[in-house]
Amino acid sequence: MLSETGYSQLKDKYGNSLVPRALHISRKFGYVYVTNPKAACSTLKLFLSRCEVGDPEYLGKTNHQRRDLPLLTPGKLSKEERDGLTRGRFFRFSFVRHPVSRVVSAYANKIFRGKSQSKAQVLEMMGVDPGRLDLDISFLDFLKAISAREPSSLNGHFRPQTLNLFWNDFKYDFIGKLEQFDSDFAKLKNHLGLPDYPLEIRNQKSKFVNTDELLSE
Repeated sequence: MLSETGYSQLKDKYGNSLVPRALHISRKFGYVYVTNPKAACSTLKLFLSRCEVGDPEYLGKTNHQRRDLPLLTPGKLSKEERDGLTRGRFFRFSFVRHPVSRVVSAYANKIFRGKSQSKAQVLEMMGVDPGRLDLDISFLDFLKAISAREPSSLNGHFRPQTLNLFWNDFKYDFIGKLEQFDSDFAKLKNHLGLPDYPLEIRNQKSKFVNTDELLSE
């Protein structure tokens, strides 16, 4: 059980930069959403941003730079509100995904035929020049590389969900599952009183890889 200084403890344990980036707060609707990459994260951030600014067509600069989102960071709250993040002042929620489909999605989105910074990091883990983004990385080599690293040091897309969600130290009011996203999202939207804006699905690159083929490697 976290004490009165729970938010500070959370930062001390998981990182002074990781925790503020992960918590997306709305005074308007009274929630804190904890991001979990590769579990509808981009889709949810865009929808919640649209609700926050009251514009169903809002796009913003990017969903990936925390400073560009209209949702509040803990640093924008009063001390009392920050303490309330771990004591139930806000409705706390996130979404999770089956670990196998999540790691396949991470590979498809960040590694498969990609040239992202994440791919450079995996190449470095493999002992390969990180500038060789033209090289193909097999799914098996990708799994070996991330499995050999300390989980807390991994990119959030590859990091275990329990770490992304501060599972042992943050009590949730609602955890949705990507596998039943429509029904869980409808429950969440109804509970928070969010407007009936269109939901724009983002980052579906995993449909371009053969999951059965990857898993048989």
